[in-house]
Amino acid sequence: SMKSVCGFILLILLCSFSYSLDELVTQLTDPIFPDRSQSTRALVNNKRMFKAYGWQKMAMTIKNFGVKSARVEINGKFCDISSYLKSELKIFEVDISTFIRNGNDNTFSIQSIEPEKATLEVYIPYPTLGEGIPEEEGFDPKKLKKVDDFISSEIAKGFPGAGLMIVRNGKIVKK
Repeated sequence: SMKSVCGFILLILLCSFSYSLDELVTQLTDPIFPDRSQSTRALVNNKRMFKAYGWQKMAMTIKNFGVKSARVEINGKFCDISSYLKSELKIFEVDISTFIRNGNDNTFSIQSIEPEKATLEVYIPYPTLGEGIPEEEGFDPKKLKKVDDFISSEIAKGFPGAGLMIVRNGKIVKK
């Protein structure tokens, strides 16, 4: 039961990043394509995973170092960047909102990069949290009130304090 829980503090630190083109923040562990060292397992080459929320607008930033053509796929869907590659733009932003889905299982791949020695650097930002309505995210406000009451009663008994935030699908439903 909740009363048996003693001495807990839940802290969630949320960081927002601001960056210049020289210091782009990305959730990709290695943003350079093609992979510098190819695996013998061909299906993992030039692929990355990223987190996103389907309701949120998201764009990737690409730095082009001589690529004339490439095939980009996000979650198995073709993302056409050919017009950017044909232009003289060295850095461009592509809206990927229509390709993403909720969670950690978003996949990104670049194949068929031409010419051979050219590279792309891809930056996909970390998603940010939005505001949600508890009922719309599957929470019962009466049960959330019980959590508030429990925390308040423990503080009244001398517990030094507590912080609570509940997030579902990238939306803050309780804070």
